[in-house]
Amino acid sequence: MGMSIETKNRRFAKLSRREKRVAVAKDVLKQLDAGSLKASKGVYLALGRRGNVPLPQTAKELQAHLLRRPCEACAIGAAFASTVRLGNHLTAGAHFPDKDDLDNAGVFTNRQLDAMEMAYEQTTALSGNWMRADSDRIAALYPRSMPRKARLRAIFQNIVRNNGEFRP
Repeated sequence: MGMSIETKNRRFAKLSRREKRVAVAKDVLKQLDAGSLKASKGVYLALGRRGNVPLPQTAKELQAHLLRRPCEACAIGAAFASTVRLGNHLTAGAHFPDKDDLDNAGVFTNRQLDAMEMAYEQTTALSGNWMRADSDRIAALYPRSMPRKARLRAIFQNIVRNNGEFRP
Protein backbone atom coordinates (compact mmCIF):
# COMPACT_ATOMS: atom_id res chain seq x y z
CA MET A 1 0.00 0.00 0.00
CA GLY A 2 1.22 3.52 -0.77
CA MET A 3 1.98 6.40 1.52
CA SER A 4 -1.00 7.90 3.39
CA ILE A 5 -2.35 11.33 2.44
CA GLU A 6 -1.35 12.65 5.86
CA THR A 7 2.26 11.46 5.38
CA LYS A 8 2.39 13.05 1.91
CA ASN A 9 1.02 16.31 3.36
CA ARG A 10 3.70 16.35 6.09
CA ARG A 11 6.45 15.68 3.54
CA PHE A 12 5.23 18.52 1.35
CA ALA A 13 5.08 20.88 4.35
CA LYS A 14 8.76 20.19 5.09
CA LEU A 15 9.92 21.21 1.60
CA SER A 16 11.50 24.61 0.99
CA ARG A 17 9.46 27.15 -0.96
CA ARG A 18 11.51 26.42 -4.10
CA GLU A 19 11.09 22.65 -3.67
CA LYS A 20 7.34 23.12 -3.23
CA ARG A 21 7.16 25.05 -6.53
CA VAL A 22 9.00 22.26 -8.35
CA ALA A 23 6.74 19.62 -6.75
CA VAL A 24 3.62 21.60 -7.70
CA ALA A 25 4.88 22.09 -11.27
CA LYS A 26 5.61 18.37 -11.63
CA ASP A 27 2.14 17.55 -10.28
CA VAL A 28 0.49 19.92 -12.77
CA LEU A 29 2.39 18.18 -15.59
CA LYS A 30 1.35 14.77 -14.21
CA GLN A 31 -2.33 15.86 -14.06
CA LEU A 32 -2.18 17.20 -17.62
CA ASP A 33 -0.72 13.88 -18.82
CA ALA A 34 -3.39 11.89 -16.93
CA GLY A 35 -6.22 14.02 -18.29
CA SER A 36 -7.25 15.03 -14.75
CA LEU A 37 -6.55 18.69 -15.49
CA LYS A 38 -8.00 20.54 -18.45
CA ALA A 39 -6.39 23.85 -19.38
CA SER A 40 -9.13 26.48 -19.62
CA LYS A 41 -8.96 30.13 -20.61
CA GLY A 42 -10.64 32.51 -18.20
CA VAL A 43 -11.46 29.77 -15.67
CA TYR A 44 -9.60 29.93 -12.36
CA LEU A 45 -10.72 26.54 -11.04
CA ALA A 46 -13.79 24.52 -11.96
CA LEU A 47 -14.28 21.15 -10.31
CA GLY A 48 -15.54 18.29 -12.45
CA ARG A 49 -16.06 18.51 -16.17
CA ARG A 50 -17.48 21.91 -17.07
CA GLY A 51 -17.46 22.99 -13.40
CA ASN A 52 -20.46 20.86 -12.46
CA VAL A 53 -19.25 20.18 -8.88
CA PRO A 54 -19.67 22.78 -6.09
CA LEU A 55 -16.50 23.98 -4.41
CA PRO A 56 -15.92 22.09 -1.13
CA GLN A 57 -15.61 24.25 2.00
CA THR A 58 -12.92 22.37 3.94
CA ALA A 59 -9.32 21.57 3.09
CA LYS A 60 -9.94 17.86 3.60
CA GLU A 61 -12.96 17.84 1.25
CA LEU A 62 -11.14 19.89 -1.39
CA GLN A 63 -8.05 17.69 -1.30
CA ALA A 64 -10.15 14.52 -1.46
CA HIS A 65 -11.98 15.87 -4.50
CA LEU A 66 -8.80 16.92 -6.31
CA LEU A 67 -7.16 13.56 -5.62
CA ARG A 68 -9.94 11.63 -7.37
CA ARG A 69 -11.80 13.91 -9.79
CA PRO A 70 -10.92 16.08 -12.78
CA CYS A 71 -10.86 19.86 -12.86
CA GLU A 72 -10.42 22.73 -15.30
CA ALA A 73 -8.09 25.62 -14.56
CA CYS A 74 -5.89 28.45 -15.78
CA ALA A 75 -2.23 28.72 -14.72
CA ILE A 76 -2.95 30.06 -11.22
CA GLY A 77 -5.84 27.63 -10.72
CA ALA A 78 -3.63 24.70 -11.78
CA ALA A 79 -0.96 25.78 -9.26
CA PHE A 80 -3.67 26.08 -6.58
CA ALA A 81 -5.15 22.65 -7.36
CA SER A 82 -1.78 20.91 -7.25
CA THR A 83 -0.79 22.73 -4.05
CA VAL A 84 -3.96 21.40 -2.43
CA ARG A 85 -3.40 17.92 -3.88
CA LEU A 86 0.11 17.81 -2.42
CA GLY A 87 -0.23 19.75 0.80
CA ASN A 88 -3.86 20.09 1.84
CA HIS A 89 -3.36 23.44 3.53
CA LEU A 90 -5.51 25.69 1.36
CA THR A 91 -9.28 25.86 1.53
CA ALA A 92 -12.09 27.58 -0.27
CA GLY A 93 -13.66 28.62 3.02
CA ALA A 94 -15.49 31.93 3.16
CA HIS A 95 -13.96 33.25 -0.06
CA PHE A 96 -13.00 31.78 -3.39
CA PRO A 97 -9.27 30.94 -3.20
CA ASP A 98 -6.96 33.27 -5.08
CA LYS A 99 -3.29 33.97 -5.69
CA ASP A 100 -2.89 35.55 -2.25
CA ASP A 101 -3.72 32.15 -0.75
CA LEU A 102 -0.84 30.60 -2.72
CA ASP A 103 1.53 33.41 -1.73
CA ASN A 104 0.52 33.08 1.93
CA ALA A 105 0.96 29.29 1.75
CA GLY A 106 4.63 29.75 0.99
CA VAL A 107 4.59 28.37 -2.53
CA PHE A 108 4.44 30.96 -5.33
CA THR A 109 4.70 34.72 -4.88
CA ASN A 110 2.13 37.08 -6.39
CA ARG A 111 4.80 38.28 -8.84
CA GLN A 112 5.46 34.74 -10.07
CA LEU A 113 1.76 34.01 -10.38
CA ASP A 114 1.11 37.22 -12.31
CA ALA A 115 3.88 36.38 -14.77
CA MET A 116 2.60 32.80 -15.19
CA GLU A 117 -0.95 34.01 -15.76
CA MET A 118 0.13 36.69 -18.25
CA ALA A 119 2.02 34.07 -20.24
CA TYR A 120 -0.93 31.67 -20.11
CA GLU A 121 -3.82 34.06 -20.75
CA GLN A 122 -1.64 36.23 -23.02
CA THR A 123 -2.75 39.46 -21.43
CA THR A 124 -1.03 42.41 -19.83
CA ALA A 125 -4.11 43.32 -17.78
CA LEU A 126 -2.67 41.70 -14.65
CA SER A 127 0.55 43.68 -14.64
CA GLY A 128 1.36 45.96 -11.75
CA ASN A 129 3.95 48.73 -11.74
CA TRP A 130 6.65 46.19 -10.85
CA MET A 131 6.38 44.41 -14.20
CA ARG A 132 4.81 46.88 -16.60
CA ALA A 133 8.02 47.04 -18.63
CA ASP A 134 8.07 43.24 -19.08
CA SER A 135 4.34 42.62 -19.50
CA ASP A 136 4.23 42.71 -23.31
CA ARG A 137 7.22 40.36 -23.55
CA ILE A 138 5.71 37.94 -21.01
CA ALA A 139 2.28 37.97 -22.67
CA ALA A 140 3.93 37.20 -26.04
CA LEU A 141 6.15 34.43 -24.65
CA TYR A 142 4.08 31.67 -26.24
CA PRO A 143 2.35 32.19 -29.60
CA ARG A 144 -1.43 32.72 -29.60
CA SER A 145 -1.68 29.76 -31.95
CA MET A 146 -0.24 27.48 -29.25
CA PRO A 147 -3.02 25.33 -27.72
CA ARG A 148 -3.90 26.13 -24.08
CA LYS A 149 -2.76 22.71 -22.84
CA ALA A 150 0.63 23.12 -24.54
CA ARG A 151 0.96 26.65 -23.13
CA LEU A 152 0.16 25.45 -19.61
CA ARG A 153 2.62 22.58 -20.01
CA ALA A 154 5.35 24.95 -21.22
CA ILE A 155 4.87 27.25 -18.21
CA PHE A 156 5.18 24.44 -15.67
CA GLN A 157 8.07 22.82 -17.57
CA ASN A 158 9.80 26.22 -17.36
CA ILE A 159 9.37 26.11 -13.56
CA VAL A 160 10.82 22.60 -13.30
CA ARG A 161 13.70 23.42 -15.67
CA ASN A 162 14.54 26.58 -13.70
CA ASN A 163 14.49 24.90 -10.28
CA GLY A 164 11.24 26.44 -9.06
CA GLU A 165 11.36 29.81 -10.81
CA PHE A 166 9.20 30.84 -13.76
CA ARG A 167 11.63 32.63 -16.06
CA PRO A 168 9.90 34.19 -19.03
